[in-house]
Amino acid sequence: PQAHICRLPGSDHQLNNDLREIATVINALSATA
Repeated sequence: PQAHICRLPGSDHQLNNDLREIATVINALSATA
């Protein structure tokens, strides 16, 4: 399996129900793949 770990400074494990940062990371990873 392949995993990408991206730390989000200032975010806890629940992300306050805001997944915009996650979507940005996923889009960036998709663009480089």
